[in-house]
Amino acid sequence: MQNRLKFRNAAPFQIPKTKELKPYNIIGEDTDDVEIEMYGEIVETHPVDFWTGEPLSGLYIALDQFLQDLNGLKNKKSIKVRINSVGGDLEAGVVIYNRLRELDNVTTLIDGLAASAAGLVFQAGQTRQIYESGQFMAHGASVGLCDYFNLQSLDKIRDRLIAANEQVVNIFAERTGQNKTKLKHLVENETWLTGREVVDNGFADEIISGDVTMSMSADKSLFYCNGIPMRAKNFEGCMPKGLFITQTIKEQTVQKPVANKTKSQGGTKMTLEELKKEHPELVKQIEDNARATVDTTTVAQNAAIEERQRIKDIESIEASIADKQLVNDAKYGEKPMSAKDLAFAAMKKQASLGNTFLRNMEEDAKNSGAGGVEATPAKNSEEEKDAADLEAVVNAAKQMIM
Repeated sequence: MQNRLKFRNAAPFQIPKTKELKPYNIIGEDTDDVEIEMYGEIVETHPVDFWTGEPLSGLYIALDQFLQDLNGLKNKKSIKVRINSVGGDLEAGVVIYNRLRELDNVTTLIDGLAASAAGLVFQAGQTRQIYESGQFMAHGASVGLCDYFNLQSLDKIRDRLIAANEQVVNIFAERTGQNKTKLKHLVENETWLTGREVVDNGFADEIISGDVTMSMSADKSLFYCNGIPMRAKNFEGCMPKGLFITQTIKEQTVQKPVANKTKSQGGTKMTLEELKKEHPELVKQIEDNARATVDTTTVAQNAAIEERQRIKDIESIEASIADKQLVNDAKYGEKPMSAKDLAFAAMKKQASLGNTFLRNMEEDAKNSGAGGVEATPAKNSEEEKDAADLEAVVNAAKQMIM
């Protein structure tokens, strides 16, 4: 039986090869200040093809290899871990978090996305940084099952999932200082946060000014963040909205976020006007890319704000709606609703139930043969009051949906 705890990711599959990119790169190994680029999916072991046993192509950060390389960096003056990952195996993410926490010289930076298990790794930094348009996602663990199970076995698996989610909440509570009840709600409801929100909620310490680009392939199987392809399946239908949809690309060139810093470099300096005059096509390309980046980022941010407000509006009225499945479908179903649409659907359903009840009462009375029997007067009886109350409720519901 295989039931490793994961953060909602499916079986491995081949993703397009990416130029000059490994799941993680160690930069500056010969210096006192090194960088680790974690650009991939966190796994316990590198996945292999079921039939051939050959390693699958893709950006997989294998736990054993990562820890082996990390051991060689213990004596470095500083370690910066740059993260752009959809997450992966829960246990692997927790182990990496614990090993990085043992060091006292680690800074973590969200280059674009730190989702799921990668969000746990991000918490390991003594200083945690994120770009303005970077994104952070937290959700609960899940488990993939492939076997026959009895009730006792399923209970044990359920206990493991509960313990795993508590472990995630405990890590977040330690690093953010937030109440565990609030964090449990955040994890169970799968929460997306952008740069400023990540800091405001205690998941990061600093914001770095810079641009992050995100898009999705036309078939919605791949998610690109700064040119890095990752499996969209990991998000289980909870992708950030407002993403730019592009045609599936076989190869991507990695783009690191560019911080707004000025560096002195050798060579001849040119003014903007001189650059426009001598290289007009290059200037136009730069301007077009800048506009596209700003438009994509703005759309994504606005969509995220609108989605959070929609959920808040629904939560403000859900206590008054008895049908909790209807509320859940309105929040996370295939056809999400606004709070207004949810309220109308709830009233319409209630009215339908009232009409059905009255029709059944009329049919029962007709079939009983009691139509010719005169009722004994019973002034202000409880039955008359109940019938009057029911009729008032149904009439009111009918008026609301007409």
